[in-house]
Amino acid sequence: MSKFKNITEGWTNYLNFFYRKDHVTPEIKELAKSRANICKDCPSLTASKMWTLVETVLPSGDVIEQLTDDKLAGEKIQGYKCGECGCGFPAKVFAKNEKCPLNKW
Repeated sequence: MSKFKNITEGWTNYLNFFYRKDHVTPEIKELAKSRANICKDCPSLTASKMWTLVETVLPSGDVIEQLTDDKLAGEKIQGYKCGECGCGFPAKVFAKNEKCPLNKW
């Protein structure tokens, strides 16, 4: 799968996770949660200024469920990106064919 397709899939699944929960398969939900729980403690997770833009563009909505096991980590991962490849979180963890550049998942 191409990088562009992975990015598109990740953002689509991420948005569906929070705004249209019935459009995300249980497999993708569990995959994303598992990956996010690994990434939240990674030293390569770095702050992302893009999140300010994303928050401005996206409509406000109720969070259907937490992405990580603890609420604060879930909030942290939403404003960050991978310092190794530059991919935005949490969209990267929602792309089924994406791989961690450090082979953590």
